[in-house]
Amino acid sequence: MSALAAIIVDRGTMTSRSPGSTGEVGSRIEVGLYRQGRYAACMPAGQGPIGKRLRLGNELRKLRESKDWSVTHVAGLMGWSHSKVSRLETAKVRPDVGEVMDLLDAYGVGGEAHDRLVSLTREANARGWWRAFAGMPARQMGFAEMESSVLGIREHALVYVPGLLQHPDYIRQRFSDRDAVKDFDLTAAVEGRAERQKILDRGVEYEAVLDEAVLRRRTAPPAVMTKQIRHLIDVASLENVTLRVLRFDAEVEYLSAALNSFALYRFDDPEQDDMVSVESETSDLWLGDLEDLARYVVVFDRLRAAAETPDATLAFLRSLVDEA
Repeated sequence: MSALAAIIVDRGTMTSRSPGSTGEVGSRIEVGLYRQGRYAACMPAGQGPIGKRLRLGNELRKLRESKDWSVTHVAGLMGWSHSKVSRLETAKVRPDVGEVMDLLDAYGVGGEAHDRLVSLTREANARGWWRAFAGMPARQMGFAEMESSVLGIREHALVYVPGLLQHPDYIRQRFSDRDAVKDFDLTAAVEGRAERQKILDRGVEYEAVLDEAVLRRRTAPPAVMTKQIRHLIDVASLENVTLRVLRFDAEVEYLSAALNSFALYRFDDPEQDDMVSVESETSDLWLGDLEDLARYVVVFDRLRAAAETPDATLAFLRSLVDEA
């Protein structure tokens, strides 16, 4: 089963959800971080299969639309179900090379274009490192697969330290709530999140605006929070990482505030548009619509402008350690 089995895609939003949760299906998106390390043999850096699958689906959809054919027409032509065509175009299933070749024949695609799309289909089935952590929660596996082709992330956190910045003990605390996340292996979950964090080692540009509540609220035992804050200080020393704290008394433009934690993603494939994930209690909503993206870019820029500078943030973090 794909690591993206718990992610639903249909024609600008995507919902990543744990089994049993509810999530609304929205419109098509383009998505597309991997670092060579413990599981480097699984997949080359910067070639995430989810990005390849979404790109393939996008190209297949364009081919269908160029012939002015409906999904229903293609399904009848191929002897497939309507949902099979839709799921192939929206990357909800791993593409079968033979079936894609048959579809390309139906679309009259030959020569170099045919070879390129068949090659893309094979790449879309590449084994990702996350498959070595089968016990990870489905929601985290989905994030790992999504991150496999990212160049940059801008993130705003309201309550919890972002996963890519978490200390191992903080990770264990987050996964201690078995009512929130069920049916997973704790060791795989902790090691899998640590593996995700290696994207920062490979130079992915990462910027986070942390609400002061992330550091003040008791979301872990005091000793663990102190370790976590020290970890943030260490991570902030990386040239590609920028951390800013949004103080409680910060004056954001229009005195506005973000309603949710969210992250903006930029990908290494020019065919893949930027996207945003918005966090909720049970699911993560993935948006690719240009208007949605533009709004979240504005919100992030306002929060960043009102937040402390990176140097002032480091000083604040050190003061919290001194207070502990």
